[in-house]
Amino acid sequence: MNSGKVHGLAVAFILLATCLANAGPFDVPGTLVRVYPPEEVLLLCRHEGNCLALEFPGARPWVLDATDTSVCPMSLREVVEAIKAIDFPINDVPIDVLILPFPRTGVARSSAEGRVVLLSPGRGSYPREHIHYTVTHEIGHVVHNAFMPDSRDDLWHQYMTLRGLEGAGFESDHHSDRLHEIFAEDFRVLFGGPLARNGGEVENHELASPVEIPELRDFMLDLAHKVEGAIVVYPNPFTSRVVLTLTPSACAGTIVIYDIQGRLVCSLKPENGQVVWDGKMASGSEVAAGIYLAVWIEPAGRRSVKIFKVTP
Repeated sequence: MNSGKVHGLAVAFILLATCLANAGPFDVPGTLVRVYPPEEVLLLCRHEGNCLALEFPGARPWVLDATDTSVCPMSLREVVEAIKAIDFPINDVPIDVLILPFPRTGVARSSAEGRVVLLSPGRGSYPREHIHYTVTHEIGHVVHNAFMPDSRDDLWHQYMTLRGLEGAGFESDHHSDRLHEIFAEDFRVLFGGPLARNGGEVENHELASPVEIPELRDFMLDLAHKVEGAIVVYPNPFTSRVVLTLTPSACAGTIVIYDIQGRLVCSLKPENGQVVWDGKMASGSEVAAGIYLAVWIEPAGRRSVKIFKVTP
């Protein structure tokens, strides 16, 4: 398909989406979870040559393949039902769930980045069980991103000990052997609704079901209390934009950015527990590549985290 046809297809889809008069993103009641249906995601895209470029705060930029018209996005209703069925205290965690209208180039799986979930379309209508399975698994990634970042060696060590995974790591040739994936699967089985649990089986068939480890559920439920006041940074290093997310109990106050010499760069006010820094000083000029310190300040105290800016 040539670039003119791709552009025409994308424009037609956008016009159709606008005519649908969608009320916008869907806020899941009682939570800070916001679900963006396919037509809303498409309206967030911009044309980049013969492609659609998607940029969303908290996630890396992606290119959508608008030529692949045979795909079928996930059902908004089933995605929302899957989130409602989760039996874990995510009520105060800001999460954005994007139901993609087209696949990302080079990426077939759904995924989570920081607190953003990207749900990939399929070759046909997804069964309800698949949607609930996938959504809950990706929310599991958001939970460890928010409450158990990779920098918390102590928490990951406790988790690996409980799970009998001494020596495991974040990187592995096999997807199901990676610690992040094992955690997300445990979360799905322990906290997902009936359609998500898949009979208690996990992707890695060499591992016991998490329901056979009584202490595991309590450990995961207790995570929010162990990291109170933390700042989660994504991506880090960053090139032009970085999202700083505060844990639920740390949503007040101010984020102050300093350079490595301790000079003030800018001050930011969080909204819904997040701030987006565009890598610029308060004056509007872009900062140089290097190390910066983000400090969360509020009456009860302060927390800090290093941010690394790199050249594109």
